[in-house]
Amino acid sequence: MSDFIERITEEDIEQLGLKIFRKSKNADASFIQICDSEGLLNDGTYACHYEILHMKKDDFSVKHKKNCVYVEIHFENKPYSKHFKTTIEELEKNDNELETFNWKNYCPGLRLKNSQFTTEEKINVLENLKQLKEKTLDALIKEYNKIIHSINNSKWRSDFKLRGSIQDTSSKSKTLTECNRDRNEIVIIHEQIKDRLIKDIKSNPNLLKMESEIDISTLSDENKINKINYVDLAAQTKDRQIIFFEIKTHPDARLCIRQAFGQLMEYSYFPNTNHAQKLVVVGTGVKTQEVQEYIDYLNDKFCIPIGYLQINLK
Repeated sequence: MSDFIERITEEDIEQLGLKIFRKSKNADASFIQICDSEGLLNDGTYACHYEILHMKKDDFSVKHKKNCVYVEIHFENKPYSKHFKTTIEELEKNDNELETFNWKNYCPGLRLKNSQFTTEEKINVLENLKQLKEKTLDALIKEYNKIIHSINNSKWRSDFKLRGSIQDTSSKSKTLTECNRDRNEIVIIHEQIKDRLIKDIKSNPNLLKMESEIDISTLSDENKINKINYVDLAAQTKDRQIIFFEIKTHPDARLCIRQAFGQLMEYSYFPNTNHAQKLVVVGTGVKTQEVQEYIDYLNDKFCIPIGYLQINLK
C-alpha cells in the first residue's frame, strides 16, 4: 500500500458521510473504494463506487499519470452497471465541472475536471471527494432505487414462475434464493463478508472466544500460514493454533454449514494430517438454537473442531 493511501483514514471518509469498503493495490495503482454511509452503492447488485487512486504508472487511456492521485466514480462490469450510463451522462451535461471518461466500455467513469493531485494534497483530495459526492450521490441513489424496484419485480415474477413449474422439483438442492442470484452477485457478497470478517477480527481478536486470541498479523488469504490452496481466510492464535475460515453466502446458516463442511474437512485433514486446529464456517445467516446444537454435537460426538460465525453486513 502506498504511503498516501495509508494516510487516508476511515475517520477522514466518515466525516464526509461516506465509508471505506476496500483498500487494495495492483500493478497499476494503490486505491481506496468508497460507498455511501448506508452501503447502498456496495450492496451486491452492481459495483458503483467512489475511488481514490495513487498511480504507480501512466495510463494515458484515462489520463492518469504516474505518482499522481485521482478522485473518481468507477463502475465495474456487473449486470446492472449499464443502467447508470444515462444518469452519469446527464450529470455531465448539467454540470460543467463534471466530466465522463472511458473507464470501461460497459459504463463510463465520472470525475470533477480538477481531480488530479500530488501526494502532498490530502486536504484537497478529500475536498474534491466531498464535492464529487455532493454533485452525484443523490442522482446515483435515485437510480439505485429504480434498479432495485425493477429487480424486485423481476424476482417476484421469476419466483412465481418457478413455483408452478417442473423446474421447481427437478433439482431439489437448488433453492429459489440461489436461482435468483447470479454469479457476480455471489462473488460480491462473498467479498463483503470477507472484508467484514477481517475488520471484526482486527477490532476484536478474541471474536471466537478461544483460549488464546487471534494474532491479527497472521491473517492471510494467500496461504502464508497453511500452505493449503483455496482456504478463504486463515489465521493463527497467539499460542500457535491455526484457524481456517470458509465463507458461504447463503442466507441460511444450516445450508452454509452443509456447503462448507466437506471443504473444511479436506483442507484440514487430507490426505492424512491435521493442518488446522479450528474450522469456522462464516455466513450472514442467523445461528439458531438448532444450528448451535448441531455444532455442539459435531464437537462432542465426533471431536470435529468446527464452529459457525454469523457476520452482520448492516
